Amino acid sequence: LVVGCTTRPAAPPEITPRAKAFNHYLMGDIHRRNGRFEEAIDEFVHAYEYMPEEPFLARQIIRGYLMIHDFENAGIYAETLTEEYPEDPTAWFMLGRIYRQAERYEEASNAFRKALELTSFNILIYDELLKAEEESNDLVSVAEIYAKLVQLNPDSALLHERLGLSLARIRENEEAKIYLQKALELDSELTHARNLLGLVHLDLNENEAAAAQFRRYLA
Repeated sequence: LVVGCTTRPAAPPEITPRAKAFNHYLMGDIHRRNGRFEEAIDEFVHAYEYMPEEPFLARQIIRGYLMIHDFENAGIYAETLTEEYPEDPTAWFMLGRIYRQAERYEEASNAFRKALELTSFNILIYDELLKAEEESNDLVSVAEIYAKLVQLNPDSALLHERLGLSLARIRENEEAKIYLQKALELDSELTHARNLLGLVHLDLNENEAAAAQFRRYLA
């Protein structure tokens, strides 16, 4: 021991930006789980400020704004996310959902189609795309999407039925008949497809064929 010599206490370790981001994220998650969405958003924003290179944190901010129906701010972060990560299908999917909820259907459709370009078959994205096209009353696009789904899932009776219905809605009855017949070949218990096939026959003035389908439908 040296007399008169004092030892300085060790400096506390510096908290890294990653650690600060993680702390804010944990607080935000606690707020979110307890329904305090605005407080959660604040914490997620702070976390993202410390780690702007982390898309996961941006997604938490977007989800928070969606929970309080703030589509404008959700859209701002989602648009930024697609600009920074243009090859991320999740970013485009989230942007599409925001546009759809804001009734910006054409932009929603474009975002969902971009997401589909960047990923393998994803039924959730197709479902959202169909909803956007239905809500914008673009029945031709709806039929085209179901045609693509039938191509990807040729053994699905339900998809053949949906394609047949979509074609009938745009008065493409000859094609509708083909897909409805195929739906019934795949599953003879699809009673709605049988009734619809009868209506298509009727619209084509094929009265005997229509009557046969209605009899089977009512049996």
